[in-house]
Amino acid sequence: MENIDNFELGETAKQVPLEGRVDNRTAALALAQQAKRSLRIMTRDLDAPIYNTQEFTGAVTKLATHSKY
Repeated sequence: MENIDNFELGETAKQVPLEGRVDNRTAALALAQQAKRSLRIMTRDLDAPIYNTQEFTGAVTKLATHSKY
């Protein structure tokens, strides 16, 4: 996967192909860390290796406690 550190949520229009669980975990974390108002996860199941990490949980907790939305 291309390095997504330079991508900005809502600004970067380039598509990034995700291949496998590691890419999905990296992208989900980057999106959660950049979210300002809300985070919508569209999945049939929350895949634990992707979403059940300390980093992802911390990003979601920060969003939930710092946003009035």
